[in-house]
Amino acid sequence: MSLSLKDFDIVVFDLDGTIYNSNTLIDGADEMVEFFRKENKTIIFGTNNSGKSRKEISDKLNNMGVTCKGEEEVVTSAYLVRQYVKEHNLKDIFVIGTKQLKEEVLLGGGNIVDEDKAKVLLVGFVKDIDYETLSKGFRLARKLDKVLFCNEDRFYPASDGKLYPGCGYITGSIKWCSDLKNYFDIGKPSTYMLEYIAKEYNVKKERILCIGDSEETDYPMAHNSNAKCILINNPFKADDVINVKDVKEITKLF
Repeated sequence: MSLSLKDFDIVVFDLDGTIYNSNTLIDGADEMVEFFRKENKTIIFGTNNSGKSRKEISDKLNNMGVTCKGEEEVVTSAYLVRQYVKEHNLKDIFVIGTKQLKEEVLLGGGNIVDEDKAKVLLVGFVKDIDYETLSKGFRLARKLDKVLFCNEDRFYPASDGKLYPGCGYITGSIKWCSDLKNYFDIGKPSTYMLEYIAKEYNVKKERILCIGDSEETDYPMAHNSNAKCILINNPFKADDVINVKDVKEITKLF
């Protein structure tokens, strides 16, 4: 597959493993983003992160030297939860996640309840989950019709060069123990992120370029949306993906 700048209007950048590793900027990522800005492409930083607010991520990018024009350029799985809750008028939600995720639920018009009143289970990433909370999530997954996962990421890269378990350490436990089959992923690889972006900016999904590093999340989201896809430092091959060794190679494609 080959690409031309005229083939897309929006660039959606993954963050962890694409722009930065935890608190370390990936060499060349700032220049890559600036290249597309100068070409008048709409920039979106799209992440499965459900633990931070859009403002926190916007500030982090700017502090690293990557221009982000505000939270309107950031789409997190937590922010998508807000849209989903509003769209489906969800109420009585039991939330496993950070205060930032809970704030998004409230902004979407939902209310947060404990296990005995819950009609919806929402699971996001949190590092300090306790056994009691996990047990509540397990029991609700066994009986509720509406279960939402922010994502099922297996791991994420940190600035110390090590990999750490992602949200999948919680969702995987709940799925396995409850034998859960019916649930909805808000974040990647679901196409919900691109559906939201396409609607918000009034473009076709085919006019979106996704740049990421994962064949489990970034590529399926793009592929199932008929969007363009570039994978960084990933040997996964497909007819509708372009592989590059590092971010510095991306601008050379055009």
